[in-house]
Amino acid sequence: MLIIIILKKFLQTKVGAHEDNAWRCLYPMMLITTICSVIGFFTPFWFSDEHCSDRGLLYDCCELTNNVTTCNQAAWLSEESVAGALVAALVLALLSIVGAIAGTVATVVIIIKDIKANSISTRPVVFVGFASGSLMVSSCLLILEEFGPHSLGTSFYVCVLCGAFQVLPIIGFMFSKQLIGF
Repeated sequence: MLIIIILKKFLQTKVGAHEDNAWRCLYPMMLITTICSVIGFFTPFWFSDEHCSDRGLLYDCCELTNNVTTCNQAAWLSEESVAGALVAALVLALLSIVGAIAGTVATVVIIIKDIKANSISTRPVVFVGFASGSLMVSSCLLILEEFGPHSLGTSFYVCVLCGAFQVLPIIGFMFSKQLIGF
């Protein structure tokens, strides 16, 4: 309840020359997409192949012959010849997660300290979210290109949606001319 009251107060505060209320309404969405991106990144449901039904960027969970499921480090991480697209996807997704967490931490600091926009602008936090979302979508496109649409899992779709939800607000603000005077 206290969090809701603080969030309402924070969203209703008029600050600076550019009234950042339009930007501040995106913070709850950024928090949700960050949490979902982290979950999607670390879960082993990115894609499947003939050897294993649940493969991820970091872990593989495979069902053995006696209906026992084991989860180990992703097999492609220990192979000598790794597809470049997988390495690139892992790096882009990891950078995306770091950016999303940094944006979320900055958001929490802004909310807790109630920093006014004339001291520290809230808009760069949203742009960090945009960069993070772009990296996540790029990572997902590399996985899609490598494995095709028929073998993709739920973690892939969670990360695509989170990346899209981080990118779309900036595009919407650009078309509504809210970015003028940034």
